[in-house]
Amino acid sequence: MVKKLLVTGTLTSIALLITTPVNATNIKSGILRFTSDNPDLEQTSGTFQFDKGSSFFVEGRQIFALSSINIQTPFGTNYSDDDILLSIWDFEPNSRTIPVFSPSQNRLARLVIQLDFSDGGEPEEVLFFDTLDFQNPDPMSSTFTDSMSLSGDTYSESVISVLPFSGFDSGTYVATVVPEPLTVLGAVTALALGTGFKRELRKAKKR
Repeated sequence: MVKKLLVTGTLTSIALLITTPVNATNIKSGILRFTSDNPDLEQTSGTFQFDKGSSFFVEGRQIFALSSINIQTPFGTNYSDDDILLSIWDFEPNSRTIPVFSPSQNRLARLVIQLDFSDGGEPEEVLFFDTLDFQNPDPMSSTFTDSMSLSGDTYSESVISVLPFSGFDSGTYVATVVPEPLTVLGAVTALALGTGFKRELRKAKKR
């Protein structure tokens, strides 16, 4: 019995080591899935990356700064981090905004960091969420403008074009972390070991 416990403990430790990610970089990946309210439009997806080395705590939640984004909406418009629009807060002298990912809410947003001087002493940082807006192509283009806004777990998109068409779409989206390869390998290994232990236990009982 003791021998079996020792073997089980050793194998479990190996499985846990495999599930521990290697911190070669702080950049992690995620995937977005868009579902339109219009049943005629297909579900689409995209990818984003966030920096685990650049995190903030807002309302008790840990959030991370986005480093890149590349998505396609059900309307077929592609948006990247180059298409993220400035917000009104970017023009405030005591504010700055950062595109962020909130894993606990499965959403993307814009984090507003504002300095509050109301107490008259040292300024305090006030952090809150704002909508994340995109526009594609160049905002100065006179031919057409595709714009999208992410608010909470919903999105809305306007496509205005001289030709061939214009339209509006809305729906929901979800942003989730892509599992790390080593974590997946560890989970599979642990499952395989667990199955093996059960077989050995059955054999031992039959004896």
